Amino acid sequence: IYLYIIAAWITVRFFHTEDLVQQQITMLHAKNEMRYFCSKYVTASSFVVLLALISTSYPIVFGMFSKNPTVLEITVGFFTHFLLGLVAVTISVLFSRILLNKKINTWLGLSLVLVISIVSLGVETLLPGYWKYILLVLPPVSKLALLMKEPLDSTRLLLIYLWIFLYAAVMVGLFAILYRHKKKFS
Repeated sequence: IYLYIIAAWITVRFFHTEDLVQQQITMLHAKNEMRYFCSKYVTASSFVVLLALISTSYPIVFGMFSKNPTVLEITVGFFTHFLLGLVAVTISVLFSRILLNKKINTWLGLSLVLVISIVSLGVETLLPGYWKYILLVLPPVSKLALLMKEPLDSTRLLLIYLWIFLYAAVMVGLFAILYRHKKKFS
């Protein structure tokens, strides 16, 4: 969960490093706005790879497990951490200055989504009937965190990984649509 929050914070900070004039100059050099944003996504995702490597290797190096993890468990741990960070990147970009004009909206909106997505399993039990389906729009962080505590089930693992990849792809597509809409009307 810490990686999720740290990756979100790093992404927002990374997307806010350039002021608007510098951003426009960089977009001109990139010759395409979407190429510019794709490079930002790739760079933020490379930070996530580094964080996932640290999160996976740190407990192994310092012997924090009761038994030595297998290669499969290490691989699953790395990909789970990576996907957790990837979801944080895709969510954070939706709350960046690129789409939202006020800094307060960025941090409050992102914080709200992060917190609700982390506690969504607890909230799910409180919601009546069809209201539970509202949680499908939230990042599937709780499901991923539970995955780390349960014995490995390859079918369930692949389904959750697929769900997360699709969720991230939809969020990237949503960003592109919202950016074009904002640019068209501003």
